[in-house]
Amino acid sequence: LLGSAKTNNAAMIAETGGVLDLNSVSVTQGAAGVLLADGGMIEFNGNPSFAGGTLDTANGGRIFRTSGGTLNLGDTTIEGDFEILPGGVVLLTGTSLVNNGTVYVNDTTSTLNGYFQFNTISTVSGNGRFVLGGGADDSQIYCGGGASGTFGPGQVIEGEGDLHGTYFVGGTLSPGLPIGDIGGSGSLDLSGSALVDIEAAGDPGAHDRVARSGAVDLGGTLRFRFTGPAPTVFPAVYPVVSAAVLTGGFDTLDLPAPIQPNSAVYVGYDATTAYVAFTCLPDNAPPFGVLDLGDVTGFVAAFLAQQNPADLAAPYGIWDLQDVLAFVSGFTAGCP
Repeated sequence: LLGSAKTNNAAMIAETGGVLDLNSVSVTQGAAGVLLADGGMIEFNGNPSFAGGTLDTANGGRIFRTSGGTLNLGDTTIEGDFEILPGGVVLLTGTSLVNNGTVYVNDTTSTLNGYFQFNTISTVSGNGRFVLGGGADDSQIYCGGGASGTFGPGQVIEGEGDLHGTYFVGGTLSPGLPIGDIGGSGSLDLSGSALVDIEAAGDPGAHDRVARSGAVDLGGTLRFRFTGPAPTVFPAVYPVVSAAVLTGGFDTLDLPAPIQPNSAVYVGYDATTAYVAFTCLPDNAPPFGVLDLGDVTGFVAAFLAQQNPADLAAPYGIWDLQDVLAFVSGFTAGCP
């Protein structure tokens, strides 16, 4: 398809062996309009515009933005796989994208980067994924000037790449393929429905991380899991979220058991970093691995609030003198 603007109110299907090429053309779909790659390929070449209806794949079909051009994508629904190849750019010009499929923002390391850019204040809803498959700067999600991106509760952002701009995330951030970082600049706000899903393959350093040069406001749930051998060091301290400015905190924690007898697993924060620490019982606050006034203050605050970091001795669930004595004994003995 090329030339003058087109309108589709039915189904355009690329079957096995077929190619539908939208080359620098404007296509608008009605509510019933569907572009379906059913075993075939649908290519966005040049600098086309597309809005409305549904994009879908089936039976191994592919829909992709080729290298060396820009697709202006308006309000539409993605039901299958949508690929942005190296050197390809997708500008989200609409205010609402429904993603029930998988958007691959470059699925390979390459000399050319793949970009998905919010060009206005937009919301992505539905139950789908954005996969940053290129690693480092090969897979990038951007916000243009004055734009911001909101990812609803059903959206998952996973892989290794960068998010630059202003984002409000109510879904899942899952760094790594399988272990790696999601970086970027600008501000990131995690709502109460957000999930930060971190995996560790052993000692600190072999773990996922959200590492941004801008501001991060924490909320929602932190989940931490080991996918490989247990750490060989103790204390084992994992920085899981870092930013130039870190505010807020996680509302819910989903953590594994302590890695040694008579030890603990804590989540703590300083001005720039959130940590998961497997450490000794009295070591409840950053800097983890050092027993200092911060741990005393942390214990007292938790004891007064009747929170778990101060519930160190039986009878558990009751904050009493035994907990105080356990803290003093552990603090005096020191942390290995």
